[in-house]
Amino acid sequence: MAVAMKVFGIQQAGKNIREDLMAVLQKKLDDKVVEVISMMLQRNSRCKLSTEDVLFLQRPGLPADYTLQFAVHPATIQYMQAVAFYLRQNMVTPPDPLITPNYTSTTTTRFKDQEEGNCENDVFIYNNFNSRGGHKGLACISLAIVASSGGLVRHSTYPKPAVVQGVGLGLHELEEMLQTEVFRGEGAVPEALVAFRVWEQGRVDIDAITKLLQCSIKHALWDAILEYRMLPAPVAERREGEEQEQEQEQELATPLQDSPQSKLDLGGLQAAAFSLLSSSPEMARKPSLPEIGRAHV
Repeated sequence: MAVAMKVFGIQQAGKNIREDLMAVLQKKLDDKVVEVISMMLQRNSRCKLSTEDVLFLQRPGLPADYTLQFAVHPATIQYMQAVAFYLRQNMVTPPDPLITPNYTSTTTTRFKDQEEGNCENDVFIYNNFNSRGGHKGLACISLAIVASSGGLVRHSTYPKPAVVQGVGLGLHELEEMLQTEVFRGEGAVPEALVAFRVWEQGRVDIDAITKLLQCSIKHALWDAILEYRMLPAPVAERREGEEQEQEQEQELATPLQDSPQSKLDLGGLQAAAFSLLSSSPEMARKPSLPEIGRAHV
């Protein structure tokens, strides 16, 4: 469906009509489409998008409107694949979740990143729906872990969760590893960056998106550190000095009769007493009642 506009006059339409007026009308139509799609996703985030919806939200051939890059602590770079896994989960978790797009069965075009190698599972939708009737906006956001050269990070091996002997993790170190900042191209380029590309339709608050993504990265870093550094560690450790003190206390607290030597001595005394009684019939025989009475008389 298309909207046709005809202009009649004594002269040919000028630039203000052919370009400026057409741009204003196109902006009005785009805002109406954004409002319809935004309301549909607000009512049900599982609504399926058609090919026309995808091409409208992510215009083919156009670069992203914004590129956000976040730097992380160097000690967490080896866990970046795990961070990306947890980040995909946290981005679609309330209270301000992004939307995983769903498509109709006839949809031939799907959201994708301009970077080769990114899969469609790394693309999300941000719905800036204002229930009070204000401005509305939609954003298509793609996620990628990029190297300092700009290409995607490829890991051939993955570390396994294990206890690092001799390496502790204090509260201050943990807080430093959870920090992430927006990288603006100043200073040394980190070895790896968490990059987001944003395609905007309507009016979206890019500052709110930046804070939302930064918070999601912090939660993903916490999940990765918890898996690789904290869960494999024992709950408590016994020091060598404490073990020696505990052994000495146990030796002092052990009673004498519990030792093997005391048990042997007691057994020998009991055997001697039994042999003495059995060798003397008078001592072994119990006195009768009459005998006891005669003894008193």
